[in-house]
Amino acid sequence: MAAPRDPCLYKETPLVLNSFSPESPITYTINANSSQTTRAPVEPASYQRAEQGSILRLNNDIQGYIFWQVVDAGCVLNLRYISLTDGENTTPTLDQTGPVFPVQFSFGGQIVPKVAFFEGVGIVLCLVLVKDILYRLRLPLKDTFAKLRTLQDRQPCIITVLDYNNFVVGCRDGAMFNYNYDAIRTQQLRQASPHSIEDTFSETELAEPLIKQLKNLGSLLMYYGKRSQSELDDNSYSDSSSFQPISMASHIDGSVKFIVSLSRDRRIKVCSLPTGEHLDDRPLKSAGVMDNSDSEDDESVNNDANFDESTADQGDDNIRISDLPPQSKSYICILGGGAKFSKTFNFLVYVPYLDSGLFALYRVRYEQKGTLKSLDIIGQIRCTADEFLKENARAHAFVKLVDIVAVKKFENKIESPFDNSVGTQVWTLWTLWDRAGRATIAYTDLKITFFKSLTEPSECVAGGVSIHGASYRQNWMIVAHPLPERLNPTQFLKDTDNAEVINEEFLEYTLIPGRFSAAIIQSSLMSFITESSDLQLCKRKSQLLLDARDIRDKVKDYVTGHVVRQHDPETGLIRESQYIENLQAEWIRFLSKCHQFLEDAQKPVSLMVDASSKFFSIIKKHGISVLCLCEALEVIHQHFEGEHNGDRLESISVDAFIPQYECLVDERERVDVIRIFKAADFVASRFQSDIISLEEQLVEGLLGVQEDPTITVAVNFYTQFMIKNIGEHSETIWSIVKSTGKWRKCVRSIIEMLSGVLEDKRIPDAEYTSSIFANALYASSTQQVIQTRYKISRNILLLLITIASSPYNDELMGTRKLLGSAMMTYYTQRLLMWMSKQCIPPSTSQEDNSEDNIIEKFS
Repeated sequence: MAAPRDPCLYKETPLVLNSFSPESPITYTINANSSQTTRAPVEPASYQRAEQGSILRLNNDIQGYIFWQVVDAGCVLNLRYISLTDGENTTPTLDQTGPVFPVQFSFGGQIVPKVAFFEGVGIVLCLVLVKDILYRLRLPLKDTFAKLRTLQDRQPCIITVLDYNNFVVGCRDGAMFNYNYDAIRTQQLRQASPHSIEDTFSETELAEPLIKQLKNLGSLLMYYGKRSQSELDDNSYSDSSSFQPISMASHIDGSVKFIVSLSRDRRIKVCSLPTGEHLDDRPLKSAGVMDNSDSEDDESVNNDANFDESTADQGDDNIRISDLPPQSKSYICILGGGAKFSKTFNFLVYVPYLDSGLFALYRVRYEQKGTLKSLDIIGQIRCTADEFLKENARAHAFVKLVDIVAVKKFENKIESPFDNSVGTQVWTLWTLWDRAGRATIAYTDLKITFFKSLTEPSECVAGGVSIHGASYRQNWMIVAHPLPERLNPTQFLKDTDNAEVINEEFLEYTLIPGRFSAAIIQSSLMSFITESSDLQLCKRKSQLLLDARDIRDKVKDYVTGHVVRQHDPETGLIRESQYIENLQAEWIRFLSKCHQFLEDAQKPVSLMVDASSKFFSIIKKHGISVLCLCEALEVIHQHFEGEHNGDRLESISVDAFIPQYECLVDERERVDVIRIFKAADFVASRFQSDIISLEEQLVEGLLGVQEDPTITVAVNFYTQFMIKNIGEHSETIWSIVKSTGKWRKCVRSIIEMLSGVLEDKRIPDAEYTSSIFANALYASSTQQVIQTRYKISRNILLLLITIASSPYNDELMGTRKLLGSAMMTYYTQRLLMWMSKQCIPPSTSQEDNSEDNIIEKFS
């Protein structure tokens, strides 16, 4: 037997986030009794545990995605627009509009799994089902909702969308309904009531023939008749039927639509929506019949997955298998037949059995108008990935399948004279596993062979499936997520009596970028205060919710502020050693809370694979991990809600800067400026937790620099304050800068634009010019404009310090001149920012805002 291989781990490499807004979301509170919504901004929330979520790839946006999550006990839907590029490919999205505000929709009840999306031409439709009310959210936002009458007496449990006008809802009693948008009826209602925005749907129950229902009822009675009362009690759900669908998928071929479902009793159902007919339900076969896991001979495993009909029905007598849990799962994926193999499609179903599971591949054949012809099982695959994960995990590790995705690799249509085959398809099957809270990817290739139909020579049907690889223990590739870092209290218990040293050490550990998100830290502080035995600290719980200070100040204050030095009653001396011990104990108690939230945040929720851009993402309880499909899988970024341990990202949108300057008429120069901005923002983002202290050091360390020592002082500053955060990323930063070609010319242009004069374009036919200071003060958002330009000058200076300290920089003289100009510009912008804060209130008349009057005020 081949020796198991240890799972490979993710590798950290950079990711360029073109657009991911760290802003607080705009909340829409949906009122089910009214067509109106309430819109309001909200403060940044604490740690929110996602119940469901995923990433939607936008077909109309080359690099655009929508990241969605259902949080707040399943009652709130969060939507964020993100734009991703590989760190190695720095080509930006030229038509990008900058960061977009996230939005969230608050409903009056729990959202039925899963939130469904459909993307049409110029529109993204989001379907949310809450109890018996359907909400259709058209993005950009135009909300409509409709009460689904038949669902008022039932309990919907799952929804899937087919297209803009069709969706299917499954209920706990096993019933399924197809809803079709009735455009004519909706138009009539709106003509009668012009202010109505509610859509109308026609509904059709996807019911089986009566004889089939009776047959299923008889099978159900016999099934439960074999069970003892204790078994029935253990597996009963008062509000859920054995026929309840827990997984659904759809296949669309022009006007022909099909729904495939898996129910709790492990039966599959295929329904044709045009005709309303069902194919016979076919119980999935017991794993005990085909599982040869005790075999020591790898060759005994048949990769072609022959199916033995003669012994299939004996499984229920040999192994008693309870119903699946009623929670919705992603256990079905469609493997479309493709244009070359028409009037047929395949689908893969995963069904857990005891300690293992299986993948069953089914083939559906249909006629031109959607009339179903046959449903056949053409292969089954032992799910050895979960066995492999258990063998390489800790003892009795909990392993369960979370999501599956199938992506077509290639297809060929080459007829073979030897076996009557007419073509093959190769699919990559991606599976996401929850391995004791650890997200783990397992993937393999499936080869499907198509043959000529014996009854109808014009048709081609799938006739077999195989897994690539000689051994079933070697044909699954495993990629394991690194386990969250465990808290080791002993690393902090050092022999020191300096409280400030202890506090700084714990703060640095807590605020290292990427370790904990601001939301996790906020929630940890709340839990830390709630469980404290100190009465004075407990009284500050309400204060924490309103505290707007920097995260560093908040953590230090709430964790250590209540720890005081005490005197020895006998000697009257301060018990410094006891104070140090109490200080360390409180820090460790706080960090243990952070790690508890972090472990919960790492649990996987769903998987998204984007074959076109070679990205795939693991959506977790809190945040996402984005990976790149390379020869060896690499994590290119991992983040939590767009945060880097700061209340806000310190990045500037280049789109708010470039349009003011007509000198950037050359498209190449525009692209270069964007790349320089990306590199500068990347450098600044490495210091989110202590950017203010870095600015203070920047002024203090470079204030007295003359001409010649510029490079030396910059290198010393980099070594002392920046190398810890930048060192491992220097090669990435230099690759972005070098891709601009003439980066010095580009940086010089940015510096000149920051410190030069501008024509006032707001006054028609203006012939005079104004200083950049006056130009900023005339603007409607004076402080915002000045603050933006200050951040640009700071980021450019930090970038130049990094370049000057880089071994790749080979022209020190040119860099020295740029450094001098960047320092002068930074000082100027810092002074202007201070002056703007001392200015007259915005309510003062504009006549008093002339440049002469303002300068006079500072004289």
